Amino acid sequence: SSQGPFSVSPASLNVEAGQSANVTVTFSPTAEATSSESLSITSEMTGDPPYPVCIATDGARVVGLSGPFGVTPAGRGGFDGLFTDPDYRRRKIGTVLFSLLLSELKKRGATYTNLYTGLQHGEQEIYFQAGCKARFVTDTSLEKRLTV
Repeated sequence: SSQGPFSVSPASLNVEAGQSANVTVTFSPTAEATSSESLSITSEMTGDPPYPVCIATDGARVVGLSGPFGVTPAGRGGFDGLFTDPDYRRRKIGTVLFSLLLSELKKRGATYTNLYTGLQHGEQEIYFQAGCKARFVTDTSLEKRLTV
């Protein structure tokens, strides 16, 4: 579907649990200006949908994403992930997206958020700089080789 300078293809789809799908978000500005729209992704998160995302673009290229996010009735803000295109890392895009995400969670009634991330994930630096504190540390990597 199309909304202003943004278009999404496919406009709608269903993804089964454990599966993934590609969605193309195109940004085609007609003039230099600030633009924003909502891309809603329905997920298994608790709270009322739709669950929005924050997107960073460089021209027509999506270079970062945080979300989808939502708030539970108990006030816990949750989100599914923070992503920055590898070609755009170390430019503070993830920091800005996480800051926007926290601001949106607060606007929607969140009083706190819990984060779960692996020990080797680079986004930890972003979380600590934003004031997140480690409550406990754990890292589990399980593997099962399947042979025919």
